[in-house]
Amino acid sequence: MRKHLFKFVVLLISFSSIYYLYTSHGIGAQIKKNKPVIITGNNVKSKLDQLIGGIKHYLTELTGNPKIKSGNIIIHSEKIIIRGKDSEIAECIGKVVIIDKMNNSVLRCKKAIYYKQKNIVEVRGNLNIIYNREDDNSKIHLKANKIIYNMYNKIANAYGNVTVKDNEIKIFAKRANFNRMTKKIIFRGKPFIRKDDDTYRAEEIICFMDKKDIILNKKVHVTTISEEKDEKTGEIRKVRADTNCDRIEHFDNEEKLSRLTGNAVIKREGAIFHGKMFEIRGKDSENVIGENVNINYETDNTDGYGDYFRYYKNKGYAMLWGNSMMMIKNKKSTEEKVRIYGDLMEFYQDIDELYINGNVKIFHSSSIIYGDMARYIRKNNQMIITGNPSAKKDDSLIMADTIVFNTENNDTKLLGNIRGSADNRGI
Repeated sequence: MRKHLFKFVVLLISFSSIYYLYTSHGIGAQIKKNKPVIITGNNVKSKLDQLIGGIKHYLTELTGNPKIKSGNIIIHSEKIIIRGKDSEIAECIGKVVIIDKMNNSVLRCKKAIYYKQKNIVEVRGNLNIIYNREDDNSKIHLKANKIIYNMYNKIANAYGNVTVKDNEIKIFAKRANFNRMTKKIIFRGKPFIRKDDDTYRAEEIICFMDKKDIILNKKVHVTTISEEKDEKTGEIRKVRADTNCDRIEHFDNEEKLSRLTGNAVIKREGAIFHGKMFEIRGKDSENVIGENVNINYETDNTDGYGDYFRYYKNKGYAMLWGNSMMMIKNKKSTEEKVRIYGDLMEFYQDIDELYINGNVKIFHSSSIIYGDMARYIRKNNQMIITGNPSAKKDDSLIMADTIVFNTENNDTKLLGNIRGSADNRGI
């Protein structure tokens, strides 16, 4: 997500420029020194607007495309109206344009209103803010039905069809809140982000101006479409992944790190991943790290678990370790056939081959096979156990150099230097 996207918020600072309208009514003391305000227009009219409690309230109207200039800020509109005894309200009406040269921004709307007592600025009507980025001169656009900016607490609220976009992503929401003090923007009202074919949804989306980070909070759902190489055919294909969790934190650092927490579930082609936490790293999500991960490979009738999980997207290669377990199920009934334990399990995403290293235990039927290493070849349902392997069943214990086990029919072969004891029930 683009680190410059949310710089649009600096434009809200320019709303305060309407405050300078009041110099024309003798309130120059409220304006900072050495910052003259120039107001030009073809026509100026002043009249009694109303009489309240014996106090006269006047209305001053500037027409003829009046222009206000103060420092780096220029305001254009078709008409400017100033109301009240002490200029309590000022309105810029019709084709309002606020140019902020310092922040490289332009705001356009139909009406901008300043309320002196509340010290707020309201802009509305075809509201459009354009920010020109300094690095590549590309444009960032903000649209909303209305924005209210409180100049006391430095908080701006945007309402109705809020849209923020640049040349890569778009953010949509019903409303947004920006706090200039904390530099935090919160999008609410069914907010979502679109980037190419990817969609990110949550109850609220939080962005930080100073860190350029993004948080998706509560009922998060993400749909991504990625191009991946098929390990069998070598062809590039599009793969869809759906992610649900309580929270995603995206850190716009060199790693492009995204952290998923709270009942995280990732569903992708033929596989479901459940985890306490996932970290996705890289511009194209090249690496995935997980904790307390359960895996269900639906097409391969295989389930797995590990305290820790790591996946390398470019290689299609994955690892499970820490109380790691893999269960091979019956293709027809989905009942457990073989349960495998080991210190470390390595496999490719389609589990054509599975490598188990350290403290290998294979449970099948009423027998247990032990070893230091094992290799599972799915196409012929064969498990090869090496490194001091042994097979145990009831009171029988047989050792050999290699044990070959068939996960489909439970046939067991012992090869090389066979020794041990066995009763008449065999292995």
